Amino acid sequence: MRRTHPRLRPAEDGASPVVGEILLLGIVLALAGLVALSILGKEPPSSLQSDLSYDLLCTDGSWGDANDAVVLRHGGGETLERDRVRLLLEVDGTRTEFDRETLGGAFQDGAFSIGETWAHATPLDPAAVVHVELAYRHAQGAEQLKTVVEGQRSCPPLPVPPVPPPSGVFDPGFPYEDVDGDCLYQDGVDVALDPADVLDGVHHAAAGNGLVLPPSVGLVDVPSSDIDFHSGGGCLVIATPLRTPNEHVNALDSNGGPLRVVDTSLAAGKSVVLRSDGGDVTLENVDANAVNEHLTVDSGGGDVTVVGTLAAQKHVTLDAGAGTLVADGATIRSINEGITVDAGEVVAPDAVFHGQKQLRMTVAGDVDLRRTELRSDSETITLDKTLDANLLQIQDAEVFEPNDNDRADVRPDHTQGVVGVPAVGGLE
Repeated sequence: MRRTHPRLRPAEDGASPVVGEILLLGIVLALAGLVALSILGKEPPSSLQSDLSYDLLCTDGSWGDANDAVVLRHGGGETLERDRVRLLLEVDGTRTEFDRETLGGAFQDGAFSIGETWAHATPLDPAAVVHVELAYRHAQGAEQLKTVVEGQRSCPPLPVPPVPPPSGVFDPGFPYEDVDGDCLYQDGVDVALDPADVLDGVHHAAAGNGLVLPPSVGLVDVPSSDIDFHSGGGCLVIATPLRTPNEHVNALDSNGGPLRVVDTSLAAGKSVVLRSDGGDVTLENVDANAVNEHLTVDSGGGDVTVVGTLAAQKHVTLDAGAGTLVADGATIRSINEGITVDAGEVVAPDAVFHGQKQLRMTVAGDVDLRRTELRSDSETITLDKTLDANLLQIQDAEVFEPNDNDRADVRPDHTQGVVGVPAVGGLE
C-alpha cells in the first residue's frame, strides 16, 4: 500500500475561515461606500418647500409715500434660516437685495417661520411692477431661487375719527337733558340721550335738568299708551312730532321751567295737555289734533306766547292765570269747537282767533286786540273784563259772529279805559 507523507497532505480545512473573513470585510466596505456615495451625492429638493407670497400695502389711505410697504408672508412649509437667505426685491426696475446683514424684521431671531411677515417700507404706485425672488442656500451648498407670488394690493382708507357732538346748538342729532339751563346742547355739560330713551314716549329728566327733543329725534309714535315727557325744572322743549292714536299727549314741566313746543304736530286719541308750573309757555307753529278731547295749555301763571299758527281739531284752552297771553300776529284756531282764553293780560294785535263755536276771553288786566280778527262760525264771542281792567284797545278789530247782528259782548258794562271802537261791528 502506498502512503502519503503527512506534510504533503492538502490543508483544506484551514482555508475556509480566512476566506469568509475576507468576503465579509469586502461586503462591509462596499456598503459603506454606497452609504457615503448616497449621502455625498444627494441633491437638494427641486424647489424650495415654503409657501411664500407678498402683498403691497399702504397704511395711510393713499399710495406714494413712505407709509407704503412690500410685505412678505410665510404661509407654510419649512422654516428659512436667515444665514441662508438672500431676498431680491425689484420695484419698477429698481432692484434691492437683502442678506443676513440687512434682512432684520421677522428674520431678526435667526429664522423666518410659518405665520410670520417681513415688511420693507418703500413708496409704491398702485400700478407698480414688482418682482420678488428668494434665494435659499441648502446645507449641501447648493442655492435655490424661488419666485414669490403676489397676494393682494390693498390701500384701505383711514378710519374717520369720531366727530365730537357739536356744542352750543339746539339740535346735535339726539335728545338730551339740559343741565346748564340754556336749552342748547353743550358737550361735556349736558346729558346726551339715546333716541330709544324717548321713542317709547316716556322720559322724566333728573331733578334740575331740562329735557330737549330736537327735530332729529323724528316721530315719537306710541300706539296704546300715554306720551308723557317731564322736565326736572329746566326747560322742556318739544320739536318733534308726537302721536298716540288711543291715549293722551302730556308735556308737563312740573318744576316751573319754560315749556316750548316748536314747529311740530301733536296727535292724540284723547287730550293734548301742555302744562308748566309757573314757567312761560311758547307755542310756535303747532298743529294739535286731540281727536276726542281738548287741547289745554296751562302755564300755572307764567306767560303763554303763541307764534305763527296754533291749530286744533277740538276745543282750545289757553290758561295763563295771572300771566299774559302774547299772540302778536298769530293765528289761533279750533276747527270743530271753540276757544277759551283766561289771562291776566292779552297782547294780541293783528292776531286771528277763529273758532267753530264759542270764543270766550276772560281777562283781568289790559287787553290789546288792535286790528285783530275775532271769528265764531256758529256761536257767540264774549270778552269778560273785570272792573280793575286798565286798558281795552280794540281799534280796527273785526268781529264775525252769526248772532246778535255781528255784535259781541263785553262784560261787565263798565268799559272804562276803552280806546277806540271797531269801524264795522265789534266789541261793545
